[in-house]
Amino acid sequence: MQTKILSMGKKALKASRELSLLDSDTKNKILLAMAAEIEDRKEQIQGENKKDLIAGKENGLTNAMLDRLELTDTRISDMCIAIREVAGLPDPVGEI
Repeated sequence: MQTKILSMGKKALKASRELSLLDSDTKNKILLAMAAEIEDRKEQIQGENKKDLIAGKENGLTNAMLDRLELTDTRISDMCIAIREVAGLPDPVGEI
């Protein structure tokens, strides 16, 4: 598990460096596509989230932690709104 997480972190770091080289318009298109994809796959995401919640409960996570991890319709909607808001912000790359 630790190796898998480390590998995911390394891939994320590599991707972040590649994304930082893109122009603002391309990054914003990617963000908007992400939000649309999350909305399109909401049921699939929630199905997988339910499996994670069951595993979390079986592994002793508290009800408060399980509540924080649950991807409700509202939370998914809020994520998509926030992603779209980020797309509307000025690009901070290269700014001091």
